[in-house]
Amino acid sequence: MDNNLPFNEIANKLNGMLASSHPLFALEEKAEKFTHYVFNRLVKEKKIDLVRKIQSEAKEWETVDLSTLKNEDVRESGAEWMSLQALQELGVDKFLRMRGWEEENVQLALTHIVSRVVYPASELKTVDFIRENSSICELTGYPVNKITKRKIRKKFVPQ
Repeated sequence: MDNNLPFNEIANKLNGMLASSHPLFALEEKAEKFTHYVFNRLVKEKKIDLVRKIQSEAKEWETVDLSTLKNEDVRESGAEWMSLQALQELGVDKFLRMRGWEEENVQLALTHIVSRVVYPASELKTVDFIRENSSICELTGYPVNKITKRKIRKKFVPQ
């Protein structure tokens, strides 16, 4: 082993090789050869986990042609989630449960309140919005196929 080799630079180069980063400047030819010799020896003697890491990562990766991806049933969730969080922080859901409301009715009430906050339109338009664009039913747990204008009016509008 040559004592004239730049061991600090070699150590940095080895660390870079472990991290799969490439330095801006190459080492002197002699130091570069020594660095690759040491790195290959460490890999061969299984002193570093690099090979196992690459092999395990290879099993987790799949190649996907992005032009073949299609979105179906895309829904908005930001404003719905924020509004639902505000209602829950205020304790509206707990209040309704304390008043004896069944869980399904609590879910429907939260769905209706949030939907009207996010999309203040007619009852019919709100129901369409819930079915077509909103993720509020996924957030409250109320089945989206049960949402109807009549159900909202019957439950929450005084007769």
